[in-house]
Amino acid sequence: MRRTSLGVVVVLWTGISVWTPPEARAQTQSPLPEITFLGGGSKAAAMGGAFVGLADDASAGYWNPAGLTQNDRVTMGLQFRYQRQRLQNKLDSPEPLSLLYNSFSRENIFNFNFAAFNSPVTVKGQRFYLSASWFRAQDASFQASYVLDDLSDFVDPTGFVVLDQIEQFGLTEGGVKVVSLAAATQLKEDKISAGFGVNIYVGSAYDSARTAVDLSNFDVQAGDFVDRRSVTDNTNRRKFVGLNFGFGALYEIDRYSFGLAVKTPFEVKSENDRRDATRVYERTPDTLLLESESSNLFITDTKVEIPLEVALGMVFRPQGNLTFAIDYEYKAFGNSKTFTQEDVLDPRSDFVPFDPEWKDIHQVRLGMEYQISTGWGTLPLRAGFRTEPLPYRHLVNVQDAIGDVTGSNESYERGDQIFGEVYSLGTGLQWSQVRLDLTYEYHTATRYRDGYFVDNLLKPNFIALQNNRSQRLSLGFTGFF
Repeated sequence: MRRTSLGVVVVLWTGISVWTPPEARAQTQSPLPEITFLGGGSKAAAMGGAFVGLADDASAGYWNPAGLTQNDRVTMGLQFRYQRQRLQNKLDSPEPLSLLYNSFSRENIFNFNFAAFNSPVTVKGQRFYLSASWFRAQDASFQASYVLDDLSDFVDPTGFVVLDQIEQFGLTEGGVKVVSLAAATQLKEDKISAGFGVNIYVGSAYDSARTAVDLSNFDVQAGDFVDRRSVTDNTNRRKFVGLNFGFGALYEIDRYSFGLAVKTPFEVKSENDRRDATRVYERTPDTLLLESESSNLFITDTKVEIPLEVALGMVFRPQGNLTFAIDYEYKAFGNSKTFTQEDVLDPRSDFVPFDPEWKDIHQVRLGMEYQISTGWGTLPLRAGFRTEPLPYRHLVNVQDAIGDVTGSNESYERGDQIFGEVYSLGTGLQWSQVRLDLTYEYHTATRYRDGYFVDNLLKPNFIALQNNRSQRLSLGFTGFF
């Protein structure tokens, strides 16, 4: 009979999946953390990432390696960053549903974010510019938790199960780092430069979720309803690795410069260590008595195709102390596929392709800089903006089961592409051998799932929203030797 009770709980857990946090559902469209694949550096961030046609500081090795030729001194760059992330998860409906929620997660991250060392060398009369850099391409830490204690909308048509309360907790943390090795040279002095780079992507992520369900279900052996609690823990540790090559060109003429950066397609492999465990307790007024427990371990690999990346940049300097920059970048995610192993219990099984129906990315980045000369140094004033499109889309016409112990039976369609926006401001101080840069960035993005619950009698509408609001403050140091 205990096995029967456990089976009822597991089926119920499947049926109440409507409460899964929106961010978890959105992330199922991608096996990777969300990576913008933009380079590091406080100056580039302050100018909205419009840096392909400029690339004139220590971060050039990843943005556009051809830009390394603009610094003929040994250069060292460092960056520290403070990031405040705010994530809102909200389930709303015009119907008076008891299961609606509105939860917030606020996380603060402070870390060493970027380092680079660039040096010119001369080989047989030809000047070359070498660079080694490291930066965090993505860094996240989110928590979400809430309690649902009014479950009157969830009705078991058989009458054998009564839900009392549901508690949920979710955690996501981790990130991806990039090591970039680059070299450049001038093909035509002061006019045309070309560069080449190797980019190595490494990192890890950790996902954890706990769901506790309090219920009463009819126990045939006891001849009455028995109070029980089901606790399900899901964890997944992921490790990432990938490698691609970058090519860059820079052409300067009069008050203009034009940049081209190309990064080759590559695959990012993710090693997954997933553990699922469920424990069922009988609830008494004083304690919990363990009835049964089960656990599973899945050690599998997944792969995702990162497509060709092409970026064009243009810089216009109407006067010596004023700079305008614009970048356009294209990533062909529409042709990408993900791969999972055919047998999740056999890590040696073959990979099976899956088309996630991603969208291509067309990104626009704008930036400007105005330099003010003072008696104690040069004061730069910077501002920037960029769109931040994601390869996946909102979910619409979602049908979620409710009040049906047979399972969730969810279906949906893909809607518009998800877009975010980033606004930035920056300043600093510049001397002949030292530069200090201070940058503030504000990131905003919204996702939604729009649909209705499939009930036995009614079909109430709902919209599940995820609002991401992040603020970043970075301090950069550049030294010339």
